[in-house]
Amino acid sequence: MKRAAPGLTMLVLLAATAPSQACHHWCGTVCFYAPPCVPMVEKLVTCYRPEYKERDVTCTVYKVVPREVVTQQQCTIMVPVWKDVKQTCTVVDRVPREVKETRKCVEMIPEFKDVKRVCTVYDQVPRELKEIRKCVDMVPEFKDVPQTRTVFNRVPREVERTVTRCITVPVTITDPCTGCCTTVCQRVPITQTVKCIVYDCVPQQIQETVRVCTYKPVERSFEVKRIVYDCVPRQVEQTVRVCNYKPVEKSFDITRTVYDCVPRQVEQTVHVCSYKPEVKTYEVKRIVCDTKPETVVRKERYCEMVPYQTKVLVPACN
Repeated sequence: MKRAAPGLTMLVLLAATAPSQACHHWCGTVCFYAPPCVPMVEKLVTCYRPEYKERDVTCTVYKVVPREVVTQQQCTIMVPVWKDVKQTCTVVDRVPREVKETRKCVEMIPEFKDVKRVCTVYDQVPRELKEIRKCVDMVPEFKDVPQTRTVFNRVPREVERTVTRCITVPVTITDPCTGCCTTVCQRVPITQTVKCIVYDCVPQQIQETVRVCTYKPVERSFEVKRIVYDCVPRQVEQTVRVCNYKPVEKSFDITRTVYDCVPRQVEQTVHVCSYKPEVKTYEVKRIVCDTKPETVVRKERYCEMVPYQTKVLVPACN
């Protein structure tokens, strides 16, 4: 719809520019007639606009007023009661006595003897080994290569520029109170044209010969000598001292202390604690909040529609 609005406006304008009772064809199918010209007149109308105002409003609010309330409450507590009670109990006494025992043990006695053994020993025999190895050397080669490079020459030229500078000008000032004249110096900016030299960078092609170094790989062979150790086995007869353990049974007497438990009856006085219920009354203080109404005056903002006169253009009716 937004795209169609400009097209309809153009059609109405075209129809308005044509004379009355004229018929214009659009695309050969649609016919539009130009509407008659309607005169517009000014008319005084009444409109309304919102205005925000403040007024005092009386309202009731409720405040919380705390107060202390004391109540009596009862509870049952268990009071300990101590008394002495005679009881007969059995006590076990530990009575020591000595016991002699004969025990047997096996003791391992070491025996040493020399034994001849044949073992294999490896000797390291050095020998010289020659190897042919190859490597690649990078041999430098120098040659002259012509190259073209660009250099920039600084060419001076004279230009004119507009420069603003300040000059000191004497000015006579009259004091409005005393009427005395005073000459002071004021800085006045002036603009003048000055000549200066600027340098332009002009490129220039230069042909020169450059000595270039390149590396050429060259393969060469060289001989390397190194020492290699060979392990040569040989049989050696050695005398080894061997230790063997021989079990020997042995008897010995020991004396140990044994404790016998002997019971006996003992009468004892025991301090026994029992609990007796007792009712106790105590006071409980708590805070109770009461609601108290109170009348207050508050500011309230409201909107009021205010009429006003304005002129608008309306079609004139015959």
